Amino acid sequence: MSNIFRNIFNNIKYYIKEIMICLMICLTMLLCIIFLTIMYHIISTEQKEWEIFIKDYDCKVIEKIEGKTSVDLVPYIIGENFGILDMSETTPDRVCYECNDGKKYWRNK
Repeated sequence: MSNIFRNIFNNIKYYIKEIMICLMICLTMLLCIIFLTIMYHIISTEQKEWEIFIKDYDCKVIEKIEGKTSVDLVPYIIGENFGILDMSETTPDRVCYECNDGKKYWRNK
């Protein structure tokens, strides 16, 4: 009789463990969705505020700078290990606005 209870208890422990793993995966996915939603809201709100600012202060585009990418591959040797270190850098496109408040504002595209 005790073997039956031991088997039942072990099965319950196994299923509880599996359920906890599933709950942790679901919770992680939910937190990722919440984080992405908040980030999207922040970015879109900032863009809307900038568009309102452009209209309110009668801003005009006076200069555009095209972004660029520099690729620097550096070989390295550390002890018996060797490889290539990627030191590449990318700068975004930039736009300069001049507004009727007398200031210039740079924005990344």
